Amino acid sequence: MPKRAESTSRLQSAIVKLENYINLNSPNGQAWSQFLKLEELKKELAAERPQIGKLVELELNMRQNYLGLEYAPYQALRQGVGDMVRALRYGS
Repeated sequence: MPKRAESTSRLQSAIVKLENYINLNSPNGQAWSQFLKLEELKKELAAERPQIGKLVELELNMRQNYLGLEYAPYQALRQGVGDMVRALRYGS
């Protein structure tokens, strides 16, 4: 099972890569950031005790049938959130 520190690091990296990919300085990038609730995700990631339910909710939001969510940066983010949830639930 994934450990929290490793999962946190991978998820932070996935967030940075996605933000670079979508270009947060563009209107489209801002729209993606709001849709994916990246600020909420960062807040949970920074929390001492992230809320597993909130992370699951954010991951489910990323599993909708919208064009673009199948691209690698989005998949990496979704995988990172899932790993984080598993680390919080089952990790040592």
